[in-house]
Amino acid sequence: MIDSLCHLDLKLETVHRAVAELHEKAKSVKVATIFLCNLPGRQFDGSEGFKNEAVLAELQQYDGFFKFFAGVDPDENTTFKNIEKLKEHGVSGIKLHPRLHKYNIETQYCIKTVKFAGELGLPVIICGFMDGLNLKLGNTPDAFGRLADKCPETKIVMAHAGGHKIVDSMMIMKSCPNLYLDISFTLLYYRACPRVMQDMKYVLESSRGKKILWGTDYPDRPYAKTIRLSMMELRKMKLSPEIKGKILEENSLELLD
Repeated sequence: MIDSLCHLDLKLETVHRAVAELHEKAKSVKVATIFLCNLPGRQFDGSEGFKNEAVLAELQQYDGFFKFFAGVDPDENTTFKNIEKLKEHGVSGIKLHPRLHKYNIETQYCIKTVKFAGELGLPVIICGFMDGLNLKLGNTPDAFGRLADKCPETKIVMAHAGGHKIVDSMMIMKSCPNLYLDISFTLLYYRACPRVMQDMKYVLESSRGKKILWGTDYPDRPYAKTIRLSMMELRKMKLSPEIKGKILEENSLELLD
């Protein structure tokens, strides 16, 4: 099982402690690999995230267990140089968070950043949860589709699959060969919303699980609890072993291929 979207717990204060505890928790529930998404700089709660370089250095001792997706802000003048340097140091991909940094994903610099990552062979994970911020910013499923069309050589993951707009997200994904969906956070956030859960089941079955990833979005919830609740919700959907295999492992491997 591969956790395709996970963060470090900043409350643990040091990179060493945060990585060590996450590794221990993941191994205890038989997760084989984690796509670790880092968000340096100011967070929603005002705290400061860990620096990419510090996390990269810490991950060296874990023998490839973590696939590192380094967070960058496409508004920074040094973004391209940063991405080149991160590539040289072995990152697996790039993470963009337009909600946190408050930009529209169709701005020219964001498009250029996503294109540049693709030229270096790096997939890009972009927050696509349709809360009020992303909706006001215009980061809707159709915007992701246009971004994917403008960056055809870049594999793009729409994180959280658009939340309550998951069916729209699937339709856009089907029209864009390089666009993937990640169902982390949405799978558990909408557990009490039958319509969204029915839509998610429809999406997973209609797509036959292709180009859809699963992740924990830790530390949104305790790690083991997220695994337990996620597997419970997937069991309720009565998905075929083929579909579950794709979203829990195969598609994540394909993204990095």
